[in-house]
Amino acid sequence: MFFVSSYNFGYNDAAVKDSLIRKLVNSGFENIRVKIDEQRVIIAYENRVYRFDVDALKEILKIVVTELNDRQKIILIPQNRKIPIVSVETSVADCKNYFSSTSSGKEFASKLKIDFNTDSIFNEIQKEELVNSSSFRFDIAVKPQLKFEFGPYEKPVISQINAIGALKTSWWKGMNFNYQLIVPIINEFGTSEDSVRPGSVVLNQVLRFPNDFFVSSSLGLFTQNRFGLDFDLKKYFLNGDFNLGLNFGLTSFVSFSGMTKILYNEVFKWTGSFSIEYRVPQYNLTLGLMVGKFLMGDESFRFDVSREFGEIEIGFFAIRSSTGVSNGGINLTIPLFPSHYCKPDFIRLKTDENFSWSYLVKTNPDQLVGLRYNTDNRIGTYSKKLNPNFIKNYFSKN
Repeated sequence: MFFVSSYNFGYNDAAVKDSLIRKLVNSGFENIRVKIDEQRVIIAYENRVYRFDVDALKEILKIVVTELNDRQKIILIPQNRKIPIVSVETSVADCKNYFSSTSSGKEFASKLKIDFNTDSIFNEIQKEELVNSSSFRFDIAVKPQLKFEFGPYEKPVISQINAIGALKTSWWKGMNFNYQLIVPIINEFGTSEDSVRPGSVVLNQVLRFPNDFFVSSSLGLFTQNRFGLDFDLKKYFLNGDFNLGLNFGLTSFVSFSGMTKILYNEVFKWTGSFSIEYRVPQYNLTLGLMVGKFLMGDESFRFDVSREFGEIEIGFFAIRSSTGVSNGGINLTIPLFPSHYCKPDFIRLKTDENFSWSYLVKTNPDQLVGLRYNTDNRIGTYSKKLNPNFIKNYFSKN
């Protein structure tokens, strides 16, 4: 009886809910929904303030625990474009012990309950009012672009450095529009890339269906001088650690010399692939196998291995075509300064989150097997490193 009286006298759900929403909005978080009862506090939110989404998750826990009593559970649902990614459940008491260093990161991580399947918990909170929507807000994001090849003896390295400005916006659930402008700084790859010109210009829509099934459809200008349509599908298993994927594209050639001179081909070609990925949880290591028909018309196998070190990701790949041609290379993704942005507004200037660089060992046209364009909207990057085991590994080491 004393427990009930204490709760009713000293704790007001509506006041706490208002306070939590106000603090989250003031911190810059968007698409907020909050539901509170005596046992649980459920918070759905979207982060576009912190570069690293696990840092954002940690910051929200710091905000929430100051408003709640130790008996309550916290369930956080981070989103991307208003679509839930995972659910993270912990207790107020465990959070306080972690932040006060009473318990270690490893102990805290072992008690986290993280589920890649968000169907039931997100349905439960969708009736709550959406606060601080991200719709019709615009980011101007800047990042560098680097390209180089090993050349002949008299010119050992051929390089290109560009600055890319991108206008990004989302108007409804799952939608994204990205317009890139490439500004050359150093170019040794021929005069056709000396001018200011469009980069990727993509309208994308992501849908999440029940049972961890994602679809991403893209329309526009892609990398590798391609324009057209692209469809990406993934079905996740084992709490996000295993997935099967399909990709289908129908594209043609396009090239820009400046902003007005355009060369294009009216003949479209299709590309398609089937992929399998498995994540080795304890090492943040991902193994992938892909088979398909690629841009140069080859039918090839591609094997990828990549490892995440926090925000940094290093990957290697090997390709073998059905005609016996082999190739391979390296992928690198590193974060860009700063790690914390100003709050989203109608328009905001910022750096892009990451710098990505890829190197292909063989670049002769007859050896470009397994070649793919990039839409910047692959489902594999959509989850923003919010894999359940990745989150647990992060807290275990911090």
